[in-house]
Amino acid sequence: CCIDNEAEDHPGCVMLSQRLKSDGAGTFALPGGHLAFGETFEACSIRETKEETGLDLRDCRVCATCNALDASQSYHYITIFTIGSVVGEPTNLEPEKHSDWRWVRWDDPEFPSNLFTALKIVREKGFNPFSAESPCFY
Repeated sequence: CCIDNEAEDHPGCVMLSQRLKSDGAGTFALPGGHLAFGETFEACSIRETKEETGLDLRDCRVCATCNALDASQSYHYITIFTIGSVVGEPTNLEPEKHSDWRWVRWDDPEFPSNLFTALKIVREKGFNPFSAESPCFY
């Protein structure tokens, strides 16, 4: 999952889209996906951000990990969160997979509550990509 929290045009914001298919259909998620064989976490985030939004992710680095477990859904993933910066506005390049991308302030009281499992967990645990003091393993 990629947290574009250093977007020059949208400080304090992340890109969210509602998933339409697969795991987490109906939940809001960050850009992201599965690693390709031999791919680094950062390279995966750069590729997935480009494939899903058309934006080039720069200065990408790992910022958090999450052991995302939801037994009721038989869901268990290790999710790596990265942060970086993008310039411009996202385009929905995979409309069959998710709704249009939108910028949402991380601290917005109206931040969606119906979140993809790993994103929900890190928010509930207090992760803040804008704080150097935020813990990074969940």
